[in-house]
Amino acid sequence: MSIENQEKDFFENEENMEKENSDIRDLFGEDPMMEGNLPEEEVPEEVLPEDEPTGVEEPGEPVSHDHFFEDLRKAREKAGEEAEPEDYFFDPKRAAKEAAAAAAAAAAAEAAKKAEEAAQKKPGGLDEYEDEWKASPKPSTEPDEELALKIRRRRSRRSRKKFLRRTLLLIVALAVLVTGALLFIDKQGMVDIKKITVEGNAHYTAEEIIKASGIHKKAGLITLRTGKARNKIMELPYVKSARISRQFPHTAKITVAERVPVFAVQAGGFFLIIDDENRILEKANDPGGVMIVEGFIPTTTEPGQEFAAEKANGVKNLLDLADQVENQGMGVYKVSYLNGVTRVYLTKNIVCEGKYDNIKANVAELGEIMSSLHEQGIERATIYIGDNGYISFSPKI
Repeated sequence: MSIENQEKDFFENEENMEKENSDIRDLFGEDPMMEGNLPEEEVPEEVLPEDEPTGVEEPGEPVSHDHFFEDLRKAREKAGEEAEPEDYFFDPKRAAKEAAAAAAAAAAAEAAKKAEEAAQKKPGGLDEYEDEWKASPKPSTEPDEELALKIRRRRSRRSRKKFLRRTLLLIVALAVLVTGALLFIDKQGMVDIKKITVEGNAHYTAEEIIKASGIHKKAGLITLRTGKARNKIMELPYVKSARISRQFPHTAKITVAERVPVFAVQAGGFFLIIDDENRILEKANDPGGVMIVEGFIPTTTEPGQEFAAEKANGVKNLLDLADQVENQGMGVYKVSYLNGVTRVYLTKNIVCEGKYDNIKANVAELGEIMSSLHEQGIERATIYIGDNGYISFSPKI
């Protein structure tokens, strides 16, 4: 009970006791608190143990109750309340109780104050540096945009990697399942090769290409080793590229692109047929309708190899000259370089000879000359081209 409530009860008790005393005086006409004015009442004598205090003061030196009032006064002051005068309390025992209650209330207030101070102190014994801590700069609470961006990028990369791993695992699992199913079907003979087709061939027959590929009927279409078959076809000199595809349920398709011969180099008693990539296609007894190049000794005659001659630049120059003549609308049957003389055979029996530079400089004149020879019906002739554009004929035109 707080001190205010105790004081309130005290005043109420005082008023009640004063009212009772007033009623008794009205009845008896005297002060009821005086001895002899109250009716006698027999009170049995109470026997108390010897060791326990009786609560009755022994005659002799009077006991002072001033310390109760002093304690109550100090308790009130400590609790921050105004102290009452000592004559306010008429009952020493009651004053002692109120003093104890006031002391308890003061102790509770002190404990609450200490608890509040302890709660406000910083952990680790840093309360003595509180002012310095408050004055120190506080860390920024604003978000670091660069750090946030790095975190988002890192999370995004992790998400992509996780997605790619899962996708890859799914693809691998599906590939394994599909491969297993196809192998089972192939083993059962349900997709055997029953037909082989060939496209793009001109020099070789379909049978020659199929034989070179090693593909045969009744083989498994799924287990067909297309890479190995393609490499075998590419060993044919005239084959420039090859592709093998499966056409379910029973067809293997071979598509080839062949090389085109451009000129033939005469080497002894045979000809080397060569394409536009300078690759030897074959050895033949005749040029096969392509332009002949004479006057050069090849370093190799093996089909499938690159053509090379002792005077490689000479071969290249003759081929360039032949291209210029053909661009003028004339055909070239043969070109040669023998004993320092360049010859361009416009037909098998009409030849233009002279120095390489002189012929190259007068290529445009050859067109008019050929037209004149054709008009006169001349089928055999030799055209000489000298320095400074000098041109002569045999026979004379």
